[in-house]
Amino acid sequence: MALAFDIHGGRQCPAWAGVGSEDPIMAPAQREAFTAEMQAAGVDWRLVVYGGALLAECLPVTE
Repeated sequence: MALAFDIHGGRQCPAWAGVGSEDPIMAPAQREAFTAEMQAAGVDWRLVVYGGALLAECLPVTE
């Protein structure tokens, strides 16, 4: 995941997260929990789910 923030100050920036739909580390239930927590906290947030994608760290090592 990534988080957007304002390095200059004075502006509201949303929390931003990106995840692959096939990511074995962040299951759909965890994405739902994340969105519920952000909503409950009143955070300006975005979640982008990349269809059919894994996280690069989860790909098998190839030689």
